[in-house]
Amino acid sequence: MTQLINNFLNNVHTNFLQKEWCGLNATGLTVANYQNSCEEEYYLLKYFPAYLAEYYIEYKAFFEKMYSHDSLNIVSIGCGAGIDYHSLSLFPNIQINYTGIDVVDWQYRPDFQFLHQDISTIDSSILDDTDLFVFPKILTELSDDTVLIMAEKIVDATLPNEIYFLVSYITDESSNKDRVNGKNKFKIVCDTLIDNGWKLSPENILDKDNSCSQHLFLKEEKGIRGYLKDFVYPPNISELLINLKQNCNNLDTKNECIHCNINTFPMMNSKYIAFNILKFIKNDN
Repeated sequence: MTQLINNFLNNVHTNFLQKEWCGLNATGLTVANYQNSCEEEYYLLKYFPAYLAEYYIEYKAFFEKMYSHDSLNIVSIGCGAGIDYHSLSLFPNIQINYTGIDVVDWQYRPDFQFLHQDISTIDSSILDDTDLFVFPKILTELSDDTVLIMAEKIVDATLPNEIYFLVSYITDESSNKDRVNGKNKFKIVCDTLIDNGWKLSPENILDKDNSCSQHLFLKEEKGIRGYLKDFVYPPNISELLINLKQNCNNLDTKNECIHCNINTFPMMNSKYIAFNILKFIKNDN
């Protein structure tokens, strides 16, 4: 994992150093701006290592506790720069057939089968034979209507008798159920499946009523490296982000720099990890 983080971030870091950062202070990190390479790089420098570790933790739980086959068909909805795809490379014994779908064609996206589309516009046949649907931090960015359309396309697809969902949520305090965003969106998917001949498997990690509204999190809040010893954020890049304003080449030449508060911290704490992994089976099984 350390080597993967270093190789990826060093490339992003080299390109980011050549950019003008002033606009970042005004726009922040929003989906509408990720087609701007500077903002994409800023996002990846801040989040890539933490999200890579998070998806690794989630996939590890999936493979160890729920899925025992040696091949897997995945559709990742809102795949972005393919961070969850990168994490799958850390499981070399699983044969992966991966399709990513996103409205933004990220510059740093690796080479995998990619659909540059809104999920609501795809043909349901694209989802045929999918074993695992992944929602990497995307649900809060979708309207209820879009989520419903997406769910209907899933139930219209020709699928195996057992399907899985890995949902990663946005949160700033994973242990607090009221601060985990997106569970109401996934409940739309869950309800649509149940209304169309699917049911939750009793084998789910969360063996509770209404599992779609629950979530998993790491019980002890600490740095990610406390859970993954191979998680190392490059210190030179961390130093750059923490002191971004001071490293700006325009600091003494642009008036807006006087009031700039662009400095940021890379994400490295387990409290931001909240997810669910669910198995659905057809009612006639």
